[in-house]
Amino acid sequence: MRKLTYNPEKLEELYYQGMNDNEIARKLNCKASVVQVYRKKHNLPSVFNYECKIESRLEEIKLLKKQGMGNRKIANLLNISRSSLMYLFRKYNLDNIEYIPKNSNLNYFQKSALIGSLLGDSSISKKGTLNIGHGLKQEEYYNHKIQLFSSNIKFLEYRRERLDKRTNNIYISLQAYSLRYEDIVQLREALYVNGKKEISDEILKGFNEISLAYLFMDDGNYEKYGAKIALCDFSTESIVRFQKFLLENLRIEITIHKDKTVYVRANSKELFINLISPYII
Repeated sequence: MRKLTYNPEKLEELYYQGMNDNEIARKLNCKASVVQVYRKKHNLPSVFNYECKIESRLEEIKLLKKQGMGNRKIANLLNISRSSLMYLFRKYNLDNIEYIPKNSNLNYFQKSALIGSLLGDSSISKKGTLNIGHGLKQEEYYNHKIQLFSSNIKFLEYRRERLDKRTNNIYISLQAYSLRYEDIVQLREALYVNGKKEISDEILKGFNEISLAYLFMDDGNYEKYGAKIALCDFSTESIVRFQKFLLENLRIEITIHKDKTVYVRANSKELFINLISPYII
C-alpha cells in the first residue's frame, strides 16, 4: 500500500472549507485523483459544481484559432486546461486544428517489439493513440518500453491510482498515451476486428522472434518443462492461427489449453529460449 505524501487532516480541513478536488490538490501539491480517492474512501461527497467559466472567452478562442494557433498554445496563453478547451470544441462544433497527420516511422526493431506488445498488454485506442500500461512492480520494464519508442513517439505519462473497495488499498499503475500517428492507426486496423483484438494474418506478417520476446515479457512465464503465454482475450480462431504461424515460421510447437493459455512444448523450449533470450529485459 502506498504511503501518503500529504496531510489527511489538512485535506479534510480544506474540504470542509468548501474547496473542490482541484483546489485541494493545488494546495497540497498532489494530484486531484489522490484527493478523489481519499474522498471516496472516507465517504465524502464531491463539492464541485461545474461551471464552464471559459465560455465567456469563446470569441477570443475562435480568433486565436483563426490565426492558426494550436490547442496547447491557446490553453497556455489563456491559462485554461486543454480538456476544457476540447469541451468547447465539441459543444460548439469547432474544428480541432492541432492534429496534422504524420507517421511515427518506427524502425524494424521498434515495430517488431510493438507488435508483440500489442498482442500483450498494450493497446491502440479508436482515435489511433498507443497506450502502454503496467503495474508499479513492472516499472523497470515500463520505462524500458517508453525509452524504446520515445525517439519516434511522443507520450503523455501519468500514474493511475485506483481504490480497491474490497481491501481499501490504493493500487498504482503506470500509463502512457501517445499522440496519433497514421501508421499506428493502420496497425489498429490490422489488429482490431469489430473493436476486439484478433491475431490476424496481417499482424503476423510483422511478427518475429523480437515480437515473441515482448509478448512473453508481457503475458508469459517459464514452466518446469516449457513456457506459457496467456492469450485469454483472443478468440480460439486467433490462437489456432498463432499456433500454426509459430510452427511454420519459428518451428515452435505449442499446445492450447481450455483457458486459452498456450504452452510451449518441452521439445521446443530450448529453441524458444534461444530465440527470445537476446531481447529479454
